Amino acid sequence: MLALAEELGLRAQLPAACEAEAQDWVSSPGIDEASLVDRTDLPFVTIDEVQSKDLDQALFVEQLDRGWRAWYAIADAAHFVPRGGALFAEALHRGATYYLPGLVVPMLPRALCEDLVSLNPGVDRRALLFCMELGSDGRCTSSRIERARIHSRAKLDYDGVQAWLEGRVELPTELHPSLHALASMGEARLAEAESRDVVQVYRAELEMTVAGAPLRFHARLDPRNDLQRYNEQLSLLANIEGARLLARHASAPHVQAIFRTHEPPAPERLAVLRREISSLVGGLSGEWRWRRDESLACYLRRLPAQPLRRAISRQALRSGGRSGFQTSPGRHHGVGADAYARFTAPMREMVGVFVHKETWEALAGRGDADLRLQEQVMEGALRSKQLQRKIDSSCERLVLDQLFESGGSWPATVMGLSSSKLHLQLDDPPVDAKLYLRDWPGARADGAVLRVEGRAALRVGDSVRVRASGRDEQRDRWRLALF
Repeated sequence: MLALAEELGLRAQLPAACEAEAQDWVSSPGIDEASLVDRTDLPFVTIDEVQSKDLDQALFVEQLDRGWRAWYAIADAAHFVPRGGALFAEALHRGATYYLPGLVVPMLPRALCEDLVSLNPGVDRRALLFCMELGSDGRCTSSRIERARIHSRAKLDYDGVQAWLEGRVELPTELHPSLHALASMGEARLAEAESRDVVQVYRAELEMTVAGAPLRFHARLDPRNDLQRYNEQLSLLANIEGARLLARHASAPHVQAIFRTHEPPAPERLAVLRREISSLVGGLSGEWRWRRDESLACYLRRLPAQPLRRAISRQALRSGGRSGFQTSPGRHHGVGADAYARFTAPMREMVGVFVHKETWEALAGRGDADLRLQEQVMEGALRSKQLQRKIDSSCERLVLDQLFESGGSWPATVMGLSSSKLHLQLDDPPVDAKLYLRDWPGARADGAVLRVEGRAALRVGDSVRVRASGRDEQRDRWRLALF
C-alpha cells in the first residue's frame, strides 16, 4: 500500500514544518477563547464507524412541539489551518485525506485530525455549530451558525445506535431523547426528500481490508442502515443551510465561496434510460415496470430488493448529469437543493477548510479577496476526487489479481452493457470486473441484452458465473469468460 501511494505521488509522512506547527497548536489550542459561544452543556455525541479516529461531526437533536431543533457541530479545522502557514500550504497541495486498505494518508497531522481538532468524547473542542429548526414536515424553517465550544458525551457507532433503536442493546439514558429525536427527524427529512422526487438509489460502501502473512485482501459491501440514512440527512441539511448563508453573501467582494453543483440528467438521456429499463423488465411482473406518469425517484424507491434493482440503480446513476465546483450558487440535482457546499469534512477536505474560512469572513464582514486561491482550492478538490477513484480502482485490481490467480469460478451479476464491454459485479468479493466482448466470438450488445450469434444470451440483472481464461499481457488485463 505504501508503494502504491508513492506510485500515485502521495507521501504518507507530512513535512516537518507541518508537524511542528501542529505541536504549536497543541500547546495553545484556543479552546478557552472568550469569543466562543459556550455550548458545553448540550449533550452532543458523535456517530461514526467503529474504527473512525477523525471525528468531524457531533449532534444533539431536541424534539419540539411541532418539529425539531438540530444542533450540528463540525470540527473547527479552519482555526487550526490558517492561511499563510505550513499546514494550509500542505492541505492545499494534498487536497484531501486518502484511504487505502490498511493505510490512511492524512491531509493534516494526526495530532490534529485524530486529537486536537477531532470532536473526541470527554474533552472540550472548538466547532462550527449549526442550529437548525425544522417543522413537523421536515423542512428547515430557520438556521444560524456560530463558533462554539462543545463537549461530546460519547463516541457512538452506526451499528450500535441502530441496534439500540431496534431494542437489541442499551445506551446511557441521557442520550435517549436526542437519538429518538434524530430518528423521527430523519424519517421526516427522508419523506420530505421523497416529496421533491429526490432520487434515492441503492448504495453500499465497498470496504477493503488487508490481513495475514503473506498479505491477503478482503472486500465486502456494507449497505447503509437506517441510522446512517438519518445522520446523512442531517449532514446534507447543514451543507444546504451553510450554502444558503454563503449565497446571501456571494456578492460581497471579500467572500470567495465555493459551491458543489450537480446537473440534472438531460431529457434525451432519461428517454434512453426508460428504453433500457423497458428492455430489462419486459418479461417481468408489473411491479418492475416504469410507468409513464411516475418519476424516476418514485420508481426506484418501490423496486424489490433484488440484484436487478442494483443493476437498474447503476443505470440510473450513469444517466445523471455532471457534477463539479463553482464560485456562484447553482443547482445540486442529486440532493434537490438550489445551493450546496461541502462543510461537513474539514479535516479530510481542503474545500471544507476553505468554506469554513469564508463563512467566518462573511459573518465578520471582512476578509481577504484572493480569486487565485479560490481557483486552486476547486482544482485541488476535483484532483483529489479523481485520485481517490484511481486509488480505489488500483486496490480493486489487486483484489481481482489475487482472486483470478487462484483459479476457480465465481458468481456475479451483470450490471451493465456497452458496445465493447460487459460490466459485472462479483458476489464475493463484491468488486467490479469487465468482460471485453472481443474475447467472446459472436457476442454483441443490443441495448440491455447480450446476443451471441444473433440469439439473446443474457441481459442486465442476470446472475452468471465468471472465470479467468488467461491474461492478455499486452493489454495488462485478465481475459474473462462466462459459463
